[in-house]
Amino acid sequence: MLAIPPLYSTVPALVLPPVSTRAAHPLEFFKAVHHGLHLGNVDALTGIRSRALKCCAPTETPVGKRTGGDRTATADDTPAGTSASTGRGRRAARGSTRKASRASTRAPPRGEALKPVPTGCTSIVVPSPDDGSELALAKYICPSIRTSPGPHGSLLLGFTESDGFARSSSSRVLGKLNADRYFACSRIKRWWMGPLVCNNARRVPVETQFLLTRLQANAGTTPVYAVIIPLIEGAHRSTLCGNPLTNELLLRTDSGDRDVRTASVHSAAVVVADADPYVAVSRAFEAAAEEMGTFRTRAHKQEPSHLDVFGWCTWDAFYSAVEPRGVLEGVRSLKSGGAPPKFVIIDDGWQSVDAGERNRQGRAFADFREKPKDDMPDSSPLNAAARFLSFVYTAWVEPAPFSSPRSKLWQWLSKGPLRSKLIQFFDENTDFSKSLVSFRANVKFEHEGESLKTLVDELKHELDVRSIYVWHALSGYWSGVSPCSEEMAAFESEWSFPQPTSDLLMVEPAVAWDAASFHGVGAVKPEKLDDFYNGMHSYLEKSGIDGVKVDAQSGMGPFGAGFGIGAPAYVSRAVHAMENSVRSHLSRSASGAAECINCMCHSTENLFSYYDTAVVRAGDDFYPRDVASHAAHITTVAYNSVFIGELGAVDWDMFQSSHPSAALHAAARAVGGGAIYVSDKPGEHDFNLLRQLVLPDGRTFRARHAGRPTLDCLFEDVSNDGETALKIWNAHAHTGVIGGFNVQGSKWSRQLRRFVSMPDPRMVELTLSPRDIAEPRFQGQSHSDDHPDDHGNVPTDAPTKEYAIYDFREKSVSALLAADGTLTAAPLGGSEWNLFFVAPVHVAADGGAKWAALGLLDMMNGGGAVLELDNAQPQHARVVATGAGNFGFYASCEPDFVKVNGDIEPFDYDAFTGLLSVLLHSSSEDELQINYNIEIGW
Repeated sequence: MLAIPPLYSTVPALVLPPVSTRAAHPLEFFKAVHHGLHLGNVDALTGIRSRALKCCAPTETPVGKRTGGDRTATADDTPAGTSASTGRGRRAARGSTRKASRASTRAPPRGEALKPVPTGCTSIVVPSPDDGSELALAKYICPSIRTSPGPHGSLLLGFTESDGFARSSSSRVLGKLNADRYFACSRIKRWWMGPLVCNNARRVPVETQFLLTRLQANAGTTPVYAVIIPLIEGAHRSTLCGNPLTNELLLRTDSGDRDVRTASVHSAAVVVADADPYVAVSRAFEAAAEEMGTFRTRAHKQEPSHLDVFGWCTWDAFYSAVEPRGVLEGVRSLKSGGAPPKFVIIDDGWQSVDAGERNRQGRAFADFREKPKDDMPDSSPLNAAARFLSFVYTAWVEPAPFSSPRSKLWQWLSKGPLRSKLIQFFDENTDFSKSLVSFRANVKFEHEGESLKTLVDELKHELDVRSIYVWHALSGYWSGVSPCSEEMAAFESEWSFPQPTSDLLMVEPAVAWDAASFHGVGAVKPEKLDDFYNGMHSYLEKSGIDGVKVDAQSGMGPFGAGFGIGAPAYVSRAVHAMENSVRSHLSRSASGAAECINCMCHSTENLFSYYDTAVVRAGDDFYPRDVASHAAHITTVAYNSVFIGELGAVDWDMFQSSHPSAALHAAARAVGGGAIYVSDKPGEHDFNLLRQLVLPDGRTFRARHAGRPTLDCLFEDVSNDGETALKIWNAHAHTGVIGGFNVQGSKWSRQLRRFVSMPDPRMVELTLSPRDIAEPRFQGQSHSDDHPDDHGNVPTDAPTKEYAIYDFREKSVSALLAADGTLTAAPLGGSEWNLFFVAPVHVAADGGAKWAALGLLDMMNGGGAVLELDNAQPQHARVVATGAGNFGFYASCEPDFVKVNGDIEPFDYDAFTGLLSVLLHSSSEDELQINYNIEIGW
């Protein structure tokens, strides 16, 4: 590992003291060059020692815990005209407004006497990993930008308005970035983010929430990777975007409420640089978490147990027409085919809600819960005129910018001549205008002696389901909580008309004419949020429910306008209240993990509030009928996971096993590192595919990390360049896995605001190397510096210089490679895929045979079946494995025998490829829990 000393020469350096005996990090300092100085003639600068993650200085409280910096704001702490918020309960410190000092210095961290950082910074530079020479990250920074040292070797960026006026929203130049590649994750809808890879800052989209850049002095030199993460300080949320005219990067800040303003933000963004992009991202999130105090990273959370078993969700099987009989049929159908769901999500459709706008016109809804489903208003099909209008909207209005004449005309039509028709459409054809009227399940689930609890009992006791989740929106339901409901009166919800930010309207203009824009939403008052979630979750606890899928989260920001605390603060308070309630009512596992899946949550208002919950959806939904969406789904989730994987275990969403694109989705989930679950309709399954993912007892093999793009495609446009394959890497305890996918020609169009695809995408070449797996043991390095994985395990494989590559589609050992070796695999056609197991090769203790444990050869995630390795006995190899099926090894020569649990078993050996396989038998489902001791002798 390269080690570059900090710049000491004749300049005064601000150096955080080393706290580890390990080798210094490749990037030993990060410095800001200030106003009036030039890169070639530096007279004064400030250096900040950067440390690798896990090498941070000891503090009085663990990383991610609340510290003295997370203090409640006072009138003296905020500029005139700024509304400060205070948190409630144990979230008070996290939800409070951070101090927004106009001064250019911070209190010295950890008692060290740090020198002030001057204002007026004009450039930010980092050292080259090759020779330590200065590499400019950003130039020509706005004079109002302030810099200060941040946690984990980061640099904090803040600002003070030059005219001193407090504003609810503002924008300023962050500078011209000296990068050759940009990878931005920005919102593509109000709910979701999507990736964009480009070669200049002008293309960085509005609402960019995470930015990874590559800096390279010259061709052939070692690159540096810099991460910029906009933060939230109290009521004010920052984002990034590019200026298309000047190629400058802009920092934008908005409170989401016209009456909540500030003239100063101390921590608007955090910047981290590193020679490893994955380490840079990890350190940046640790720095952001410590600075904000409102969320924790995945490394500091407990994960729910349902992630490691097969699941089923009701959504695509029934949508909101779900009812108890269908739930039971769905579980029985999968169980009968040998893929028993061990966790179940009862999605939208179980709650008691009103009938939309008609109720707000004074019509009765008190007896809505008692109406049989057949008596509810039918959803009639759109007539010819409506279909024509829908076509015009899709082709003419939807792609139009918010401020365009077409959009303005539609806004006038929607608020005038078409208003009543659109309200009727939302009421009769969607659930978006409906609001919550009761915590109890609706009449489908609770009538004639039946209840949600009786359904839960039958699922658990008769069908052996271990964990049952139900769906609810963060706001209660799509249109909030009804102020007209007597049962909900205690929560003092009020009809509120959302105030979307100007940036959100640029991303999704339809926010201006959706259901909420016509009649408002029922927003619970901030001080009632704790009571609201406790009421909902206590009912679920009594019904035997184990967890919740909390949806529609990033639509809640506009709910917060009008409360005087700012939209980000309102959302953060809601998320923390929800988490508190989940921990109190729905966290019954031994680990104490918060049983919650966060969904439709890709605004940083939500993402930066996850202090306890550890599962986050990483991309838009699985859309069965949208052909263009499927390959794009794989791309979006993989690239989003670079960032979202730092916050929790990524969730890839459900899919349907009988769908034409099912194998593509299955392969992606095998390497994705999240839970595997489907939404099959009863009786519509592909059990042959499911058996490649799920053991007969319902267990799955989940990889250690969030599946992320390999370094060689991290900055490539794998959807659109016509030549690059998407490769996703991950690892199990003793094996690695690389997934190759041709996702060309399928993407989300930011201009048309929908998924698009080309009819005949080109074939792409696929090359791979063990080094694609970004762990030291796959780089030919020692494991002495390896840290425990996300499940608490420490890799124990001995260092190796050779790796066996198993081709899943070809069912053969394709190659033996050195760490830097390369395998050219078969090219991939449109939407084609392949998986490769990468297993370190060991040498028997007597220096004889070489061998590698590959795992279960017929399972896409079969590398996870390898639990333990033992190479100590001469002429022997021992492996502890789990799961029944065809278990494989690479062996350099044919063994004399193979024993399984002490008994000699027949085996197959291919002398040409070295593939050795033995069948692990199981006579009953219970025996699948038994581990297999496999011994090979030469």
